[in-house]
Amino acid sequence: MKKKEFENTINKIRAKNLNIKYKKILENKYIRNTIGKFSANVCSKCPDILSELNYVDLENIYLRSRKDLYKNNFWRRGTNRIHSIFSDIYEKFTKYQNISGKTFLELGSGFHPYGIASVMYLNGVKEAYSVEPDLLGDDYFYASCEALLNLIINCKAYPDHWLVNEKNISLKEYFDKLDKFDIRSLIENDIEKSTNNVPITFFKEKLIEEVDLPANSVDLLASRAVLEHIFDFENAMNKMYEMMAPSGIMYHFIDFSDHKAYFNPKKYNKFGLLTLDKSWSDDFHNRLRPIEMKEVIIRSGFNILEWDSEIDEIPTSIENKIHTDYKKYPVEDLKTVRVKCVLQK
Repeated sequence: MKKKEFENTINKIRAKNLNIKYKKILENKYIRNTIGKFSANVCSKCPDILSELNYVDLENIYLRSRKDLYKNNFWRRGTNRIHSIFSDIYEKFTKYQNISGKTFLELGSGFHPYGIASVMYLNGVKEAYSVEPDLLGDDYFYASCEALLNLIINCKAYPDHWLVNEKNISLKEYFDKLDKFDIRSLIENDIEKSTNNVPITFFKEKLIEEVDLPANSVDLLASRAVLEHIFDFENAMNKMYEMMAPSGIMYHFIDFSDHKAYFNPKKYNKFGLLTLDKSWSDDFHNRLRPIEMKEVIIRSGFNILEWDSEIDEIPTSIENKIHTDYKKYPVEDLKTVRVKCVLQK
């Protein structure tokens, strides 16, 4: 965002504040988005703007945006989202195994590299790993420190909310585990030092094929909206099979939608990829359909314990444009937008 655009927005806020409270102004989606877009780039592009704002502007922007973030279950670094994903993973795993004393790996930890791994550790796993292939900058680790600090505080404040494996983990064990995190290091933005005494390893900027773990060493593995981005899918599945322990359980949430529709639903449709030549690539989606993934999974040696598909109707505007490459696929396969699958070695 250009400096002038942001200044105009702030001036509008100030002008409206003569008659309307900041709370109402900042409930305006456009203004919130404008401020959000600005904040993401302010340090690198316009470092002087925030210093020019008065303390009332800064306080109200901070309070409103922070309140919105912590209420939002979709905020990737928020405790609400971590709890939601953990609960889903825990429910799937415990249908088949007790997680206590097991080794856990999260594939594609995204914005919160220690989030799910930490909560799994607090609930009994003996060792946890997280893997993230994206290139990560300093801001990522700064934000990750704050996210983990918030999570640890939340876990200490609400043990009844976070400790779900109480049959196998006592409240004392739970708090002893929490005390192993170095809070001071998190405040000082040293995320590696903060977890020195915790059996959690973060494989940063690594593909699953590049992760150096012994064969048969991982008991539990989970991913969320990751498999659809793995281009060398067969090699990746073979690697997972190699590292999984005998009878090990994997749980994957796979999103087959065109992800661009999440960011610009007016321009893109979640079925939009079906209108494009199968060989076309945006270097983001691997373009595999559920039936193709299932074939590779079976070929790699896994048993499919669960395969739950979420089906939606393809809009007529898309249906009339489906590329000939997809004519051979079953209709149900094309209508599948998401899959939750549980696999066992």
